[in-house]
Amino acid sequence: MNSPQLELLKLKLLEVSVLDYQPLTLSVMEKLLSQLSELTEDASDFQKMFIFKNSILEINKLAEEIDTEDRETFLDFFYSAATIAGFSNKGDFAEQWRGDW
Repeated sequence: MNSPQLELLKLKLLEVSVLDYQPLTLSVMEKLLSQLSELTEDASDFQKMFIFKNSILEINKLAEEIDTEDRETFLDFFYSAATIAGFSNKGDFAEQWRGDW
């Protein structure tokens, strides 16, 4: 995937970790970034969507342990990553996978 944009996402992740957000949320964001970084430039939308869906499902499992601010931080990071992956015009596509949070 696009390296300069992924570098910006890494900086955003660093900012989140410096601000001392809950490690549970941070680990899901780190995993999302890592998996996106491993994709080739010609990765299909299906491959990318699979990664995004699994990230939301991981957060669903942690929903009761994560406060609203952490969820919002995660979603901000999530949608920034989605834009980099080429899903900027898809709206809030993650809503279909979100639990009760």
